Amino acid sequence: KKAAIPSNINDFKLVLLLLASTV
Repeated sequence: KKAAIPSNINDFKLVLLLLASTV
């Protein structure tokens, strides 16, 4: 499932956005 790497990056960006919104 190495092709799922892009999806993980998208999830990471989403988490970062959520964290930025919380701050």
